[in-house]
Amino acid sequence: VSGRPVSRERGRPAPPRPAPPPPTPPQPEGPAAPEPTPRWTPSHGRIRAAARLPGGSRADAVPCGRDPRWPCAPHGRCTPECGPGPAEGGRRRMNQGALGRDQMTLLWLPLWGAASTLGPWRPGTSWCLRPGTRGFAWRDAGLPLSTTSNEACRLFDATLTQYVKWTNDRSLGGIEGCLSKLKAADPTFAMGHAIANGLVLVGTGSSVRLDEELAQAVRTMVQLAQTQSLTPRERLHVAAVETFSKGNFPKACELWEQILRDHPTDMLALKFSHDAYFYLGYQEQMRDSVARVYPFWTADMPLSRCVPLDPAYVKGIYSFGLMETNLYDQAWKLAQEALSIDPRDAWSAHTVAHIHEMKAEVQDGLQFMQRSEAHWKVRPAGRLRAATPLRPWGWALGDRDMLACHNYWHWALYLIEKGEYEAALTIYDTHILPSLQASGAMLDVVDSCSMLYRLQMEGVPVGARWEQVLPVTRKHSRDHVLLFNDAHFLMASLGAGAGGTTRELLTTLWEASEYAGAGWCSAAGGGRPASTQGAAPGAGGCWGSGGGVRWAGAPCRRCRLATRSPEENCQLLLARDVGLPLCQALVEAQEGNPDRVVELLLPIRYRIVQIGGSNAQRDVFNQLLIHAALNCTSSAHRNVARSLLMERDALKPNSPLTERLLRKAAAVHLRQ
Repeated sequence: VSGRPVSRERGRPAPPRPAPPPPTPPQPEGPAAPEPTPRWTPSHGRIRAAARLPGGSRADAVPCGRDPRWPCAPHGRCTPECGPGPAEGGRRRMNQGALGRDQMTLLWLPLWGAASTLGPWRPGTSWCLRPGTRGFAWRDAGLPLSTTSNEACRLFDATLTQYVKWTNDRSLGGIEGCLSKLKAADPTFAMGHAIANGLVLVGTGSSVRLDEELAQAVRTMVQLAQTQSLTPRERLHVAAVETFSKGNFPKACELWEQILRDHPTDMLALKFSHDAYFYLGYQEQMRDSVARVYPFWTADMPLSRCVPLDPAYVKGIYSFGLMETNLYDQAWKLAQEALSIDPRDAWSAHTVAHIHEMKAEVQDGLQFMQRSEAHWKVRPAGRLRAATPLRPWGWALGDRDMLACHNYWHWALYLIEKGEYEAALTIYDTHILPSLQASGAMLDVVDSCSMLYRLQMEGVPVGARWEQVLPVTRKHSRDHVLLFNDAHFLMASLGAGAGGTTRELLTTLWEASEYAGAGWCSAAGGGRPASTQGAAPGAGGCWGSGGGVRWAGAPCRRCRLATRSPEENCQLLLARDVGLPLCQALVEAQEGNPDRVVELLLPIRYRIVQIGGSNAQRDVFNQLLIHAALNCTSSAHRNVARSLLMERDALKPNSPLTERLLRKAAAVHLRQ
């Protein structure tokens, strides 16, 4: 299918509609005549091609009053001539035919981005919906949705669009409003449940282990999928979200990849897998997952009459993976292409900020943030709102708001790099802390904790700011969804001097990690390690219920029953080897034991990537190791600092922060 949109000047009366052509006489057998070039108008903003039969004819071809050669799908909504609307006897019934999926060539045209362009239904009109099955447009894109509600399809589309754009459309009520209306439009819509539950889960602020409401929502989704006739793609989506909820992120990614192999323009599978790879620290997979489908997202696939989403936003997603694998030139090129299409693309702007950070291009980074701020910051009319199950990031009803706090964090990193600490604290107090307190979003949490911790390592007093962060982080101490999050929660409790919260986080993480692996319970005859002296066993000598950790024996029945499929939770399995040593290193640093910090961090420094996050975010742990090594009493450990700084200078030359640390290392060497 080829063709370009035909622009029509606003206000000019439409030309008279031509009379329908006479019936076409029967054609002799032979090669099928070529299909006419599709014509489409600004009212729909995209080509929605009908399914093609092997011989070139079209399935579900319903004559349209605007253009009798094409079905009504290309117009986005039917005219009265196309058939009666709901007020006149029901939806327009389209010829379903008797074709199997293997008999139809479905064009891989993505449909996300459509709903916000479609106006409300009006009497006398009809949303082109295949009766009793799925939305016509999604079906013809090769991505059928199993629902009889076209409103549910539109809201699904609108939710996905906002998720990909990291924004909220106030005219639609934002993501939260769309999800609420979506569930009301069709409570049994399996893909509606999949996107709603998936968004809560990738927000990483809730866990099915502790949140019974979320656990029940996942069970309901699975039950609906088992009782309905869904497509294989939809079943894979449900299975992937359920698997992700159990903490088995690698398996969930495998399921989303299965979808993408057959449906490379399934944006929901692409975005969910991208986020999951990010949480796993699978940088190459995060990059290559987009590379495999990128050729299918071509520039001649318009998605919206408002913004050409397809090349811009997929370019931005791809550029981030390239940047995380140190392919900075390719990442820069794609991000700039995306921003040239839509300067409001906050994710592409975010990628550019990362590139400047990783290359220590401080002045260029500051200038870029100043130039682009108006495109990604929260609009003045926007209002941050607290995180809820339907709004896990604390989404506000303001455009481009979901990434604004994080982009300000990048801005502050440039200032810390330059040593302009007061300016960095001004950004923190003006933008980052208010966003954290209003939203409670996980991204805002880790930004706040990371920034304060970096400033502390630089010797900057942060006052009572940790006490302002603690109320948000304390309630997540038992979540253990991501080890990356746990480490930042621990920074807050240590900084605020909240010993009880620190003990709760470490104890529950220890217990969860031991549930997930080898036995540890004294009730089975294991020994008691020195690290748990003073802990008390629970009922029946079970140290699992009493807070003990690290037992050599098999777990008792009480401990086995306390876990939910722990063998599937990749984060808890990783906790023993990486998460717990990392957390213990933070504790030792707080207690003034730099030699112990080096002993804990040095063996795992190349595995910390597995806790997820970006290279820029995890750099806080690199800095912790260097600062600890500089302050060690052991000469061997001080030599570690020198080696690490040489490495850092080679990988990130011209870094003012590295130069300051090198001067400090030289001063330490002179004092020896």
